[in-house]
Order: sequence, then structure tokens, then C-alpha cells
Amino acid sequence: MKIEALQSARVKDFVEYCKRHRKEVDDSFLYDEHLKKFEPDSESPTYIATNQQGEIRAAASLIMDEYNRRGKRARFRIFHSEIDDRKLYDQLLESLIKHTSGLNKVFIFIPLANKPLHRPYTFRKGLNRLRV
Repeated sequence: MKIEALQSARVKDFVEYCKRHRKEVDDSFLYDEHLKKFEPDSESPTYIATNQQGEIRAAASLIMDEYNRRGKRARFRIFHSEIDDRKLYDQLLESLIKHTSGLNKVFIFIPLANKPLHRPYTFRKGLNRLRV
């Protein structure tokens, strides 16, 4: 699997991934009207994991708009993988962490349907500064 920052050329693929899996995650920011205007930028750092065929198999995206930054927090738009592999989740999280300097909390709401994220999660040293 290859982890990479989402580029504008892949936004359509990312949106399709979100639509396909929004029932498995908290879909509060995955409604069509939100996804229609989505662009990866400093307020929406986004990473994807692709297989050898270039297909998106996992995605992680934060919402870090001015409102959230004033409260020193961010919120996950999506944190999902089609592959049940904790290391893949770790890699996606590691990619996003570099965007969170100055924040105290990163919120994620996990529906019961997303069983891989309901397991206890131990952060590597240095990530404990954020409460996820």
C-alpha cells in the first residue's frame, strides 16, 4: 500500500470512496453538499492509501477550519480502510499528525459499524499530546 497526500486530480476518486463508505463512518461531513465542494488544502489535509493498481483502499481527512483552529481542535472527516490492518490506520494517522501542531484535540466519532476502530488504540510516543 502506498500512502500519499490527496492531489486535486484524485478528488473525484476520493469523493466516490467517501460515498461508498459513508454508512460505515460518522457521515456528518460526507453529505453530497459537503463533498461537492471538497478540495484538499490546509483546512482539509487528506491522505489516501492506494494499492498497486492505484485504487483507493483507505482514506483519512481532517477538518481544520478557522472555527476549529480557534478552539485548538480538529475533527476527522473520514478515517476508514477497506483493509482490516491496524498498521494502515497507523500510517494514515501518522501522515495527518504533522498537520496538527498547535492543536490540543482531534475528534472522531465512530459508529458501531466501524469495528476496526472500536478496538483499544495505543498511540506511539509523541502522539499522546492529542486527545483523539
